[in-house]
Amino acid sequence: MKLSYNWLNDFVDLDDINAGELAEILTLKTAETEGIYSVEKHFSGIMSARIEKCEKIDSKYFKCTVKADRDYIVVSGAPNTREGLITFFVKPGGMIDGSEIGRRDIAGTVSEGMLLSGRELGINNDHRGIIELNSIEPGIDIDDIIDFNDHIIEIDNKSLTHRPDLWGIYGFAREAAAILGRNLKDYHVFDISDIDADSDFPIEIRDSELCYRYAGIKIGNIRADESPLNIQARLMRTGHVPRNIIVDLTNYVMTELGQPMHSFDGSKIERIIIDSTEGSTQYTTLDNEERELPSGTLMINSQDGPVAIAGIMGGGNSEINNNSTSLFLESAAFNAGAIRKTSSALGLRTDSSSRFEKSLDPEYALTAALRYILLLSEIQPDIEFRSALTDINFNPFTRNIIKTDTDFIRNTIGARISNEIIIDTLSALGFDTDIDNNKLTVTAPTFRSTKDVSIREDIVEEIARIYGYNEIEASLPAMTLSVPDFNTQRDIAVKIKDILAEQFDMNETDSYIWHDNDFLKQIQYNTTCSIELKNPVSSVNT
Repeated sequence: MKLSYNWLNDFVDLDDINAGELAEILTLKTAETEGIYSVEKHFSGIMSARIEKCEKIDSKYFKCTVKADRDYIVVSGAPNTREGLITFFVKPGGMIDGSEIGRRDIAGTVSEGMLLSGRELGINNDHRGIIELNSIEPGIDIDDIIDFNDHIIEIDNKSLTHRPDLWGIYGFAREAAAILGRNLKDYHVFDISDIDADSDFPIEIRDSELCYRYAGIKIGNIRADESPLNIQARLMRTGHVPRNIIVDLTNYVMTELGQPMHSFDGSKIERIIIDSTEGSTQYTTLDNEERELPSGTLMINSQDGPVAIAGIMGGGNSEINNNSTSLFLESAAFNAGAIRKTSSALGLRTDSSSRFEKSLDPEYALTAALRYILLLSEIQPDIEFRSALTDINFNPFTRNIIKTDTDFIRNTIGARISNEIIIDTLSALGFDTDIDNNKLTVTAPTFRSTKDVSIREDIVEEIARIYGYNEIEASLPAMTLSVPDFNTQRDIAVKIKDILAEQFDMNETDSYIWHDNDFLKQIQYNTTCSIELKNPVSSVNT
């Protein structure tokens, strides 16, 4: 999991806390951090520039006079190089991905610096030409134009297994706000009453045990344009390759909230049916791989057949393309066990499946859809709603209620924590509390009720970690020690091994339970009589 420091700062004020301090705080109180990547240590001297003059010097290169903080002579091989173009430029002495850019001879001309593509800047994967900017004055630092000089905090995924709410930026912002005693900013979404469409979209859930909730809406008058550079940069830094605004926003909201979504080409979707397969089925996914689906695989179907493997990957027959003018947006909640089982059977693990298998909060399905609509409407104000936001919720989620008392919390932690601190801490983490004398009733939020907080010891953990384990005075536990009974059988076994080794010159061997298949073939060992693992640790080992 990759956290963008600047993105976190959208939701909680971190201006006086640097990325290193934040990473240390999160490690102590929330989840283990593995490292920090600081963009400014690898990129520098980058600014906007305008190509004032451009002449072709051979079949491949252009000689350009570029205006930035001053005039430079730059040689460019990008096919879209032309006079009047405003782009990003790194001057001599600046850095691109840790490499210093200097003056060098290209095609007989000394080039001062370099005009930059999106891939060279690390904000997208496009290397077809240099970036084309809108009307921006030359000589402006890149960080004053886009959200560039970020710090990426790497989180150990194993420490998030029990915390589905932390698979998004906003969940970590909530944690940071609680730890630092600061306000968590609102997560703004589109007002559902402003969706001016009368008819619901036809959605049918035939397997409600595997699909808890499904929200969908059809939107027209869309354009599959490139995303704004800020969105592209944030996605690239958090592990996603930008494609177009329609697809990018699903990844953007997923990274932000933790809720996966999928956008289908609206011209291919007239209705949705969610059902499980009967018998083995062949289906081609977005990566152009034909996959054999086991019986019982939950599928998203349109009027013409399947269009996605639920919670894992869409199909090539309904993907957004450059000519798409409408979309159908899906945001759902699926059974975690079913997604994990299908993902393992197919050997296909995606960003979507890795989140669904953690038991996501079903309430996020509607929130994420409205967030997507808000962001899209801000970028493309002329979108048209072709249906209402249809939300089918078969299993309204119940929040866990835990009864405990503050004395139990204090005695278990071993610190005299006041009732006020206990209540404030739980409230900052999204819990509702009701206290009567020292009796405490805690109602967990839905995003902590799916698989995390259910017993009173969980409440103790929440208080202790935010309070700070390092603030608790260490003391030895009070316990009675007694000499254990002598284990006669173990003593006999050790003596027998000593006799076999010392008197009969024998050795004891503990071997691995699997071997390299290539090695077994070399020694002509027949493995057909062995038991083969269905899901081996490695595809080359059994």
